[in-house]
Amino acid sequence: MILKKNNNQEIVLISILLVDDDEIDQQAFKRYLKQLNLLNELKIAENGQEALDYVMGLNNRRIQSPYIILLDLNMPKMNGLEFLEELRNYPEYNQIPVVILTSSTNEEDICDSYEKHISGYISKPVETSEFMRKMTTFGSYWAMCNLC
Repeated sequence: MILKKNNNQEIVLISILLVDDDEIDQQAFKRYLKQLNLLNELKIAENGQEALDYVMGLNNRRIQSPYIILLDLNMPKMNGLEFLEELRNYPEYNQIPVVILTSSTNEEDICDSYEKHISGYISKPVETSEFMRKMTTFGSYWAMCNLC
């Protein structure tokens, strides 16, 4: 997504793909973007297969790069680790930053995720204020990396 400032300067905003089947978590992330006045394009997939189809351009819904994937692990159809394994089978998608955003604090999930070359692992807190704090910290980090 490209925006124009008053002086005709272009600003490129990354597209975000949120892969999460939990509607409450989807709404919390939308609130986070709105609360911080972030204009990033947000796409939502409710399972790994839907996300894979989306990233690979099936159903004419190809997203523009640069973008980031925020991925839950526990989903029906194709879980997050299965999605990540499949995604990493395609070299053209290996540069997509994937950040795990999940309620799982299982050490095996964390290790398996990093073995599949994720960019980060964030455990979702139950409380909304804590979720917002973590997302704000994450957003600041990502901005410092010049990816937003």
